[in-house]
Amino acid sequence: MMKNFKILIAGNMVNQGYITAKELRKKGYHVDLLAEENSHITTDPAYLEPELKNNYPEWIKFFNKKKSSWKLQIIKLMRKYDLIHSWVEFSIFAQFCGKPFVVNTQGSDFRELSNSKTIRGYLLNRSYKKTKLIIYNQPDFWNVNKKILNQKGFFIPIIWDDKNWPKYERRKENEKLTIFHPTNLDFRLKKNQILFEGFQKFIKQFPNTHLVIVDRGIDSKKTHKIIKELDLENHTEFVTGPLNKTEMAKFYINSDIVADQFTIGSMGSIALESMIYEKPLITYIDKEVHKKSYGSIPPLISAKSPSEIFEGLLQLKDKNERMRIGKELNTWFKKYHSTKKISDQIELVYNSFEKGLDTKSILNELKSNLSS
Repeated sequence: MMKNFKILIAGNMVNQGYITAKELRKKGYHVDLLAEENSHITTDPAYLEPELKNNYPEWIKFFNKKKSSWKLQIIKLMRKYDLIHSWVEFSIFAQFCGKPFVVNTQGSDFRELSNSKTIRGYLLNRSYKKTKLIIYNQPDFWNVNKKILNQKGFFIPIIWDDKNWPKYERRKENEKLTIFHPTNLDFRLKKNQILFEGFQKFIKQFPNTHLVIVDRGIDSKKTHKIIKELDLENHTEFVTGPLNKTEMAKFYINSDIVADQFTIGSMGSIALESMIYEKPLITYIDKEVHKKSYGSIPPLISAKSPSEIFEGLLQLKDKNERMRIGKELNTWFKKYHSTKKISDQIELVYNSFEKGLDTKSILNELKSNLSS
């Protein structure tokens, strides 16, 4: 790739834009990042690298949503680049900048917004029609819109920082089986309540069990209420969230089991982080689309009902089983979510756009590289 080919990664959902830009810059590419100023902690690069706080590199460009002209400023900035790698909703702006752009879907942008009868939904769908390529990171997206993904979709796993997570000595062996639930408390999108109901059933037989909940999200009050109604207060600890990377690391290390979400059908950052720390994971995945996307199914415990939560906890009551699954998940993570492997795939995407290839040729080149 020519050094004067300038790329802008627009959007930094859970820092994936930052990790991508950083990796590609190591390879010598001119890649900048567009991120929101004063954003949520998990979308701030300082979440991964605390030393960056108020000392960000010049290649990170910020926009401020408090300014009335922020949308226009984004489009003007995009026009200075040769290619826009647009995450989630940023393709809404990229389609009007007059430059080639990649769509990178990630969450509710594809699952919900693109199917909504709103202006943003319309513009998002319009961007899908205008782009040459849609990168999707979540296997369950295949169930959302097979037609568009058949035409121009390519699966690239979530890129995640696989090297720079803090390492600490575990305090000691837990006196109680400890389950860590750091997931955003949102009963509609995450189905946290399923965990609480399954946990209630489990502690009736095995009361020496402890649930740690990170207290964050729109359903925080509902969570406190349901914990009380289910008589789980003596078995539950609330930790004020959101937590930074160091705090998360300590909880991962000192927990026995990680429980994530129970409705989406794909894995997010919490699932991947738990794998880094070799922790057994209970969450819900659609195994069929994971097999289609990855070529294999992660060896986690998939659950989407209280009874399946109970059965999963029953299996993980055994320490040797927890250790086995945790190690297998770590091996699986390294195979499929290696930062280098994924950045190599994204590099190929950028090279394909620089060559001016059409959709069919881009997909053929990506598939050829995957099979080699």
